[in-house]
Amino acid sequence: MAYMKNLSQDELEEIISRVDEHIRKYIESKINKKSINSLDILIDVELNETLEVNVEIELDAGILSERYQSLIEDCVDLAHKILEKELRG
Repeated sequence: MAYMKNLSQDELEEIISRVDEHIRKYIESKINKKSINSLDILIDVELNETLEVNVEIELDAGILSERYQSLIEDCVDLAHKILEKELRG
């Protein structure tokens, strides 16, 4: 990434929290909340000389879980786009 804002650890955590919340709301807008047994979102951002971002989303919706795989992939892409926008300022 060519340009990134200088961020404190607290600011970075705030951005990650906002992205997490956005992704949760997006998933819950597509899937009935009662169908979701568990939803785990892991967002790991390392700002060193380069930016490293890892986003993992695990959705347990019982027998419907595999049906939502493309939604999860879309959400991972969305999380990357939001993070890039936020980190570039």
